[in-house]
Order: sequence, then structure tokens, then C-alpha cells
Amino acid sequence: MKKVVLLVALLSLPRVALAVPITGSVTLSQSALVCPGADCVIPVLGTGARTTLDLAVALDFTNTGAPTPGVAGPMSIDGGTGSFAGILGPGTIKDFCFVSGTACGLYSTTPIASWQTSAGGASFDMLTVVDQFQRSNALVLTGTGLFHAAGFDNTPGTFSLAVTNSGTAFSFSATDTAVPEPASLLLFGMGLVGVARRYRGSR
Repeated sequence: MKKVVLLVALLSLPRVALAVPITGSVTLSQSALVCPGADCVIPVLGTGARTTLDLAVALDFTNTGAPTPGVAGPMSIDGGTGSFAGILGPGTIKDFCFVSGTACGLYSTTPIASWQTSAGGASFDMLTVVDQFQRSNALVLTGTGLFHAAGFDNTPGTFSLAVTNSGTAFSFSATDTAVPEPASLLLFGMGLVGVARRYRGSR
């Protein structure tokens, strides 16, 4: 009788739609195609004034060669794996501050919705950012985010963004990686735990 009760309980669990998470990684950078003849990224103070990488508190993405606080700048999607395979072309990336507190001034802090967007409509929200390395010639930031794309579940991810400078010129590159969570399996597992507890309680 107990086996029948367990089977009935399993069949009565709410149906969970199969998740379709985003998988793989995507690389992006500046390029002459999206940013001709100018710096695509400028290290800045919270006031919007240009500075050196070692003193910067924010990054301003632009195609003008001058800071444009709050205006998304261009980036180039260079390629990817998994769900991102074959994706190439232009996109946008928003300015952001990577320190906490009042030093950010004109620049947004996390979370930043649609931090990166592709021409195809996919986007990546920035949720957290951490300064891993900061010197006069290089800056490395890492963090977490959330991918959005039509036909897929919203999928957690991570990013690594590097800015380098050569003389007075700055350039950047980044890699975003999806880290799918098996949400449907988690919900199903929680349902089984509940059934097991009910089953134990009926003994």
C-alpha cells in the first residue's frame, strides 16, 4: 500500500516546464569596425574626468574618444561557444563604476540591467563586479551577471573584463560565460523530498 501512495504522490507533483538554459561563452572587444579612430573605453574618475588606469574608479565606453557618462558605447562580439556559437557583430556596453561609495559620481553601480546587448537582442545584466588587478597599464575586473535571450531561460553567468593601455591608447576585451542552474531538477528534487517526508510520516 505504501508503494501505491508514493506512486500517486509522484504523479500528483506539479509539472515543471523543461528549462532551456543558455550554455557556453562569448567573447567581445572593441574593434575598428565599431570604434574607428578613437578609444572605445576610457578610465575615468566619478566626475567623468579622464585618468590613468591605476586611479580609475569607472570605465566609460564611447566611440568619440571623450567621456560620455551614461551613454552606452560600442563593442564587437567576436565569437562564442554553445548557445553563442556563430554569434558575431556589433553590440553595446554601458559605462559602470567598479568601486563602492560616493566616488562613483556620474557612473552607475551594480546592478546594471542590459549592461551588454547584442544586435540580435540578447543581453547580459551585471550583478556584481570585483577589482582583481589594477595598475597603470592594466585593469582586470570579474563579476557575475544574468543572461537574457529569446527562447532561453534567464541564465546566471560570470564575466572577466580586461583593459590595457599602450601609450595613451586604451583597449578592452571580455569573456562572458553562462553558468546554468538546473532549476527544473532542483524543483523536482524538492518535490521528491516533500514526498519522502510525507511517506515517512505515514509509516
